[in-house]
Amino acid sequence: VVRADQRRTMGVGALTYELLVPDLNGQLEVLLTTLPQGFDNREHPFAHHGEECVVVLEGAIDVWVGSESWTLESGDAITYHAAVPHWYRNDHDHPARVLGVVTPPSF
Repeated sequence: VVRADQRRTMGVGALTYELLVPDLNGQLEVLLTTLPQGFDNREHPFAHHGEECVVVLEGAIDVWVGSESWTLESGDAITYHAAVPHWYRNDHDHPARVLGVVTPPSF
């Protein structure tokens, strides 16, 4: 059990990650991530082993996986092979909060 007030919080650059699993020693990584307005990691895309699913909980983000892109709004989800370079942009009016699930853990 990970209580809301006891989550491990990690700041990496402009992003804030909250770990929703007890640790990264299992088969699953679950993160709640806040992307501030203006966030864009196009110059430093993510790429790692495994599969990833991202669900937008609040706000909206633009997602690129390889050369394809989508705008995701609250309630939308995307799943992709995480080895393909992927990046996010939030040029919308508010911060966005997304739930990310990665297997195996890669943080």
